[in-house]
Parts: sequence; C-alpha cells; structure tokens
Amino acid sequence: LHGTTVLKREQCLNTLVVDRSRTDNVAETEQALHALHASGCPMHSMSYSAMVAVYARAGQVELMEHWLLATRAAGFSLEDTNTLLPQIITAYARGGNATEAERWLNVMLASQIPPPRATSDAVLTLLRATPGGGDRAHHLQRSLAEFWSTQHSDQWVGTQL
Repeated sequence: LHGTTVLKREQCLNTLVVDRSRTDNVAETEQALHALHASGCPMHSMSYSAMVAVYARAGQVELMEHWLLATRAAGFSLEDTNTLLPQIITAYARGGNATEAERWLNVMLASQIPPPRATSDAVLTLLRATPGGGDRAHHLQRSLAEFWSTQHSDQWVGTQL
C-alpha cells in the first residue's frame, strides 16, 4: 500500500507541474516544481517538457534552453513535439535568434511535423531582416514549399514561392 501511495503522489506532483505550466503562469509552475523537488519524487518527462513550454511561451529563452538541456541530460525526449516545437521556434524568433529559430524549424520539418504558418512566417521574416539572411530565407522557403507539396499537400497553409 505504501508503494502505491508514493507512486500516486509522484504522479500527482508531476501532473501539478504540467497543469500549472498550461496556465502560462511561470511563478505557479516554478512553485509546483519546487514542491515536486521537495517531495523527493523524480521528475517525469512530462514535467521537463512542461518547464520548456512555460518558459518558451513566456519568452524566457535562457530558462527554456536550460530545460531543453536538462531534458536531454535526464535521458528524456520532449513530449508533445507538435505543440512544443512551434513554441520553441517562436521564442527564438521573438528573441531575435535567427540561427536557432531556423535550426528548430528544420528539426520540425525533418520530423515530418507540419509547422503552423505563423511559426514559419516568423522565422522567414526574421531571416529576411538578418544581415545575409536573404539567401537562408529563400532556401528555407523552398524547403517549406517542398515539405507542403510532397508531404502534406492536403493541409498546405504554408508560404508559397
């Protein structure tokens, strides 16, 4: 019975971190994380992904990157990448980091995950505004057009050439 109680508490505390992250309230999410750590229960992959997400949506790129590294160091993969990757890309684009925004968008395409138009447009706009980024923007635009025409032509809402 004791083992079941510990597992329920562990699951409950990890779920609390995820639930708090969905409110986009960084302070509440951090409080839930502190409660999880204080309990001695291990973090689940969903909690790592929740921390990445809450910081990405808040535009706190350094903390987002910390949790991306922590996720990998713990041996986990990001969960719900269809939702999380656009948030990571948008955080980098809003922060003006064209290289990372472009890199993560290419990860998304390589993973066969259709990027939201707003996400790809934000990266293209940033690249065009970056000195020397015009060629990179053109190449990325071609990659997006190819992705949509060959992989997801039935749902193409991407930028046309």
